[in-house]
Amino acid sequence: VSENRIFSGSEDGVIKAWDRHSNFQCVKTSTAHEGPVRGLDFSDGYLFSVGEDLKIKIWDSKSLELRQMFSADTPQPHVKITALYTIRRPNARWMVASVQSPYRLQPGYLAGHLFVSGVDSNGIGCVLVWDLRKGECVKVLSGHTGRIRAMAFGPYDNGPLATGGWDKKIRIWDLTTMTCTHSVEGHVGEVSCLCVEPHFHLFSGGSDSLLKAWRLLRVDEEITDVRSRT
Repeated sequence: VSENRIFSGSEDGVIKAWDRHSNFQCVKTSTAHEGPVRGLDFSDGYLFSVGEDLKIKIWDSKSLELRQMFSADTPQPHVKITALYTIRRPNARWMVASVQSPYRLQPGYLAGHLFVSGVDSNGIGCVLVWDLRKGECVKVLSGHTGRIRAMAFGPYDNGPLATGGWDKKIRIWDLTTMTCTHSVEGHVGEVSCLCVEPHFHLFSGGSDSLLKAWRLLRVDEEITDVRSRT
């Protein structure tokens, strides 16, 4: 979601832009991936996508023209990525996206980090950390068993990054050291969504129909949980 548009990706590999000020009419369409679109994120005038075709793509959010494309390669030869699931680009107000560089303001120039979740050939859930200035994956964060369905960033300038997945666990990653600092089994089903808010709370939702709130400074301390009602 941007200020003026909502973006959607579908099973046919198509990305669409919907105008919020014209009764949500579709204003742009692009065939983005060969196979389903698995994840989208928006930041600073760019749209980021991942697909079942193991491609990571960066689009101009106004024209939906392709700006950059990466394959799911890693700096570790023994790590072979077999699927991608979600993508997160930290907002430009955070330091990890707003690299202090005179080139950052030039059109078409991207810097900072991009986070993409996937699973490798051994069934290990991974986060691929991309350096957009270099145009390459610089780090692989491994720790989950099975796919990572959810990622959230903040509220600090340098993170942390929260991940959740099939193994029912929530992990917190320090992005300065690129290490996992906390791990907790937060649900009795897959962790499917995560959200961080500025007052240091982390919210998680799972296939167990529970919404939980955690203190981000101490993720093993659950504040409360709410069972969804139908």
